[in-house]
Amino acid sequence: MDKVLSTLTQIIDAGNKILLYTQDISEEEFAEDEIKQYAIQRLFEIMGEGCSRLPTEILEDCAEMPCKGLKDLRNILIHRYDLVDLLILWNTIKTEFPAIMLSVQNCMDRQKTKISSL
Repeated sequence: MDKVLSTLTQIIDAGNKILLYTQDISEEEFAEDEIKQYAIQRLFEIMGEGCSRLPTEILEDCAEMPCKGLKDLRNILIHRYDLVDLLILWNTIKTEFPAIMLSVQNCMDRQKTKISSL
């Protein structure tokens, strides 16, 4: 279970960095800042890879967490990087990402509760 908590922590840390790196910039600033673009893409890769390391029982217990979508995004960012649409990535961060982060945090909380009840 320590490995699961470590992986969830890594996913949350990467997501929090995405939020931090995009909180005070506009879409135009993001479009012009290649360093932030690459950093954020790397952080999404980390989140997707973390999801791929979670055991099936955790994925089932945390079905609200969009791990399939994060893994699919990771695969696109790594293998089909030429197809990445920065506008879609930006819109995902600004519209869907807070709910994604909440779902990961809820999963983490649920796993910690299970550990403390053992």
